[in-house]
Amino acid sequence: MFRWYVINTYSGHENKVKQNLEHRDVSLNQKRAVRQVVVPTETVRR
Repeated sequence: MFRWYVINTYSGHENKVKQNLEHRDVSLNQKRAVRQVVVPTETVRR
C-alpha cells in the first residue's frame, strides 16, 4: 500500500527537488518504496 506525501519547495525549484528524490530513491535501493514523483504544473495564458 502506498501513501501520499506533499513536499513544499521554493518556487522554481520543483523539478530540482523531483530529480533529487528520484536519485535518492535509486541510490538507496528503495525503488519499490516510491511509486511516482509528480510535480503539478499549470499553463498560464495571457
